[in-house]
Amino acid sequence: MKFALVSQSGNPSFQVKDGKAYLLNGDKYSHPDAIKNEFIIGIFNYPLVFNNDSYYLRIGDYEDWPDVDFDLIFLANEKWVDCTPEFIKNRYPNTLVWSTIKESIGNDNTDGLRKVCFEQSDRVFLQYNHEATINYFQEYTSKQFDWIPHPVNIDYLRDNFYSGDKEFKIFSYQHPSADRNGLTHQFSEKMSQKHGIPIVRKLTKIQNRGDRAYLDFLNSWKDCLFHFNLDPTLHYGLQTSQCAALSTINIGGNNDANFNLFPRTVGTDLGYLEEVFDGYVKDINTVYKDIEFSWEKVNQYYSYESIKNNILELMEI
Repeated sequence: MKFALVSQSGNPSFQVKDGKAYLLNGDKYSHPDAIKNEFIIGIFNYPLVFNNDSYYLRIGDYEDWPDVDFDLIFLANEKWVDCTPEFIKNRYPNTLVWSTIKESIGNDNTDGLRKVCFEQSDRVFLQYNHEATINYFQEYTSKQFDWIPHPVNIDYLRDNFYSGDKEFKIFSYQHPSADRNGLTHQFSEKMSQKHGIPIVRKLTKIQNRGDRAYLDFLNSWKDCLFHFNLDPTLHYGLQTSQCAALSTINIGGNNDANFNLFPRTVGTDLGYLEEVFDGYVKDINTVYKDIEFSWEKVNQYYSYESIKNNILELMEI
């Protein structure tokens, strides 16, 4: 199937060949939130689900867009008023256009654009399936949202980063946005002191990041048994899905994936989370049980195969 994702971002347009991303001029794709041109996170991962004949096309690079008879295009546009489903269908008349969101916060054009894009689209979908988030975006359209989560390259993560010998350590997640850290640092310190468990920390994003930034970040926590992230916001939970893929327990937070992958540890109630963590320390079998559950669910909901089948089934409806 010929597929494209169209969105606004600083990421350059790319084409997928043999499971790897290449710029439209043929050079290898490179970005701080990627590992080489083989592993990409978030919304930019959709094209890799369909492998060859798939593209990410950046809004504004219209002269570089290829002459391809696309079957399906995902549109995530909150900022560019000229790039609507009608605009895309004028360029690619045989394609279906399904609209979604990329960022929960946009600019002065965002509210109006969402309404227009949702109205003109053949389908609308979200990466979320948490009721509160769905209700928020439902204000923009009367159409029913489908759920198509951000895909996770589970095989790549397992082949390159999985460790069967987890260390009894806490990785204390640090986000560059202070409002997303919540009480992660404080809770990590408390549990570390209470149980004598070492803490590992590494900031997820820093200024002037190089091409190894995400590789170094993954390597900093992949061996830790516990991953503390008490993010109080309703974001996707990309980090949570990676934890599930690498058999690390995520503790805390309100991200969407938490509810699907680690339901026992959802939230920011410190008393409740302390009780859960005490239970993990007391009974390692509880840890193994939740790792097994999260592994089953991350494959069921977030794997390339699952996302691809989900999309193909929706195309037949």
